[in-house]
Amino acid sequence: MDFSCMHFYKNMGGLFMHSIILPEKLTRQLAHLAGKVLELKRPSGGTWHVGLIMSGEKLVLQPGWNDFASANRISQNDHLVFKFVGESKLEVFIFDPTGCEKGGNFEKEEEEQDGSFGSIVEQKDKAKQLTCKVQANNPYFLTILKKYNVTSPCRLRFPADLSAAHLQKENLEVILCCPDQGKTWFVTSYFYLPRNEQTLKGSTLEKFLKENELQEGDLCVFELLKKAKRLTFAVYVSRATSMLDS
Repeated sequence: MDFSCMHFYKNMGGLFMHSIILPEKLTRQLAHLAGKVLELKRPSGGTWHVGLIMSGEKLVLQPGWNDFASANRISQNDHLVFKFVGESKLEVFIFDPTGCEKGGNFEKEEEEQDGSFGSIVEQKDKAKQLTCKVQANNPYFLTILKKYNVTSPCRLRFPADLSAAHLQKENLEVILCCPDQGKTWFVTSYFYLPRNEQTLKGSTLEKFLKENELQEGDLCVFELLKKAKRLTFAVYVSRATSMLDS
């Protein structure tokens, strides 16, 4: 069975901290995995091992699930998207009830009001298409561009978990590349204490946004290219207009 680009979606309700039941349509396809331990990976690179068991006629993620849910602060009515990257390996994206990614740049900044561009349910098809372009084992994050990302003074904050796992605690020069264009941009990332965050900002970011005609509402995936000699992120974009038309 080809597991590449296979996804499923779960809303957190009931006893979600104890276990979650996989969608019924997947039971037949994944029944052979019952009794095995699955590796759940966050885009930041953190991994957890959770057992998949058969309970009656249902497949359930249970042994080790509470550790994963607690560590990632999963809450009632959060939305989780699971992406298979192998038969027993999945990447997990966590979104709050408004459709904003938790632990990533979907989160509302304190000084800005959150601008919703539709729930993750409406956007998940576009997100799937973009994440399928990411190479296995490369950390990445998704973000919907907000007004403060694309208007001067532009700024784009890296998710805290990705920064902690993969970025040095100092000002950095980051290479952004758009594989479809074959072009690169050098953008400055500033390190801020005490929140230990890396933020792209300034004229170099504005140049990248302008030359790629990025706008408020565009969905972007930033993929950290681990094999690159210098700190490089590949950027994949789904335009807000195309999401509205889909």
